[in-house]
Amino acid sequence: MHLPDGFINNNVAGPLLGAAGAFVGVAAHRVQQSVMRKVAVVKQKLATFPQSSGAETAYRSTLTKSGQQFLWRMVTVGSFIFMIQLVDTPLVTGTPGHMLGSALAALVLGPWAAMVVMAGVLVTQAGLLGDGGIVALGINFLSIGLLPIWLAWGIIRTIRKKQSVRPLHIFGATLLSVIGAAIFVAAIMQFDTTLFGSHWASFIGTHVIIGIAEGGVTLLIIRTLKKKGVPIELYK
Repeated sequence: MHLPDGFINNNVAGPLLGAAGAFVGVAAHRVQQSVMRKVAVVKQKLATFPQSSGAETAYRSTLTKSGQQFLWRMVTVGSFIFMIQLVDTPLVTGTPGHMLGSALAALVLGPWAAMVVMAGVLVTQAGLLGDGGIVALGINFLSIGLLPIWLAWGIIRTIRKKQSVRPLHIFGATLLSVIGAAIFVAAIMQFDTTLFGSHWASFIGTHVIIGIAEGGVTLLIIRTLKKKGVPIELYK
C-alpha cells in the first residue's frame, strides 16, 4: 500500500501532500486540546509604580495525568502498527501489500489520535526505512491514515447508535476499511498512471485477504485490551 515516489505524477502528489499536512495539523490540534488543560498562574507585578502593583493572572497549558497516559497508549499503538506494516506481501502492481492498522488505531484511540499516530508511522518508515516515498506521503497518508480510519470509526459509531458493538461489527469495519483504502489507491493510480493497467482485480482481491487477516488481529487485540481494563475509545 505504500507508494514510492514516481508512481503518481508530482502534479497530483504535491497537492495531496499539502492536503495531508492540513489534516494532520487539525488532528494534532484536537489531540493537544484533549490531553492539555489551562492552569491559572498568579504573577506579582513589580511595584515600580504604585498604580501598577498587585497581582495578575495568566494561564499556561499543562499535560494532564490522563493525557500523559493517553499519549503513552498512542506510542504503544503506533509501535505495534509500525511493526505489522513491515510484513509486506509483494503485489503485481509493484507496491507492497500489508496490514494497515488504521482501524485498530481508530477504535482504540479515536480518529484524531489515530491520524496523528499513522502520520508518525508513515513519516518514520519513509524517512528511515525508505518504505514509501517522501512526495508520496500525501497519498499514503490519505489511503492509510485518513480514509480507513474514518471509515472504520464511522461504521462503528453508526452501529452504536442502534445497538451494542459486537465482535462481528469490529471485524467487518476493519475489513471494509482495508478494502476502501485499496479501492482509493487503485482509483488514484488508474486515473494518474498507466502502470496499474488491468491489475484491479488482483490488487483488490489481495487486500480483501489482508483485510480478513487484519480484522481477526484487530478483534483479538481489542478483546484483550478490554479484558485488561485498558480504556478503548470505541466503547466510550
